[in-house]
Amino acid sequence: MPHLVQMRSKYAERGLLVLGVTKAAPEDALEFARETGVTYPLLCGAEDVFEDYGVLWVPAAKLIGPKGRVAVDDRRVGALSSRSGDIEATLETRLGD
Repeated sequence: MPHLVQMRSKYAERGLLVLGVTKAAPEDALEFARETGVTYPLLCGAEDVFEDYGVLWVPAAKLIGPKGRVAVDDRRVGALSSRSGDIEATLETRLGD
């Protein structure tokens, strides 16, 4: 998850919002965040959030641009770190959308 923290820091001024979505209870999500260094918001246990964002499994993360549009929708969160260059290229073009 450090790659998401870094992207959030790098692109926040351009309107990027990084959210984590989990079915875990809030106290478990908070413990997870502390253990992994997650500093972005975690949305916990809201079934409608999973449905609204098309989350099929957890953990999940969405990279959302300044107009509320999902800039990167890769449900394979673990794969994000190995694809951070591709994702940053996408963000560079999409954050103005």
